[in-house]
Amino acid sequence: MVTELKQNTPDGERLFVEWILANPEGFILNCTDIKRARDDWRIHRAKCPSMRYNPANKSGHNFTTKEFYKVVSSNKEELQAWALRERGKPVPECGTCSRSKK
Repeated sequence: MVTELKQNTPDGERLFVEWILANPEGFILNCTDIKRARDDWRIHRAKCPSMRYNPANKSGHNFTTKEFYKVVSSNKEELQAWALRERGKPVPECGTCSRSKK
């Protein structure tokens, strides 16, 4: 199942953090509605350092509160299929977390 966590929604940050904590082996599509930035879309592992939730950071993380939003799934192929439908071309994986696969 693919779940969209749109930007600037009241519960977006909380829902994203809850999803990360509940799905540590899952996948995250970091994307934007901005047409010129669609080449910035990347698929990350939930354990990717750039997606890591740090509970000590009380000021927030801005995972879903700026121009980017998240689409999440426990299945990478489902996420790639969603991205292909929305973007019209495959989305690359993050260079950091796809190499480490930890």
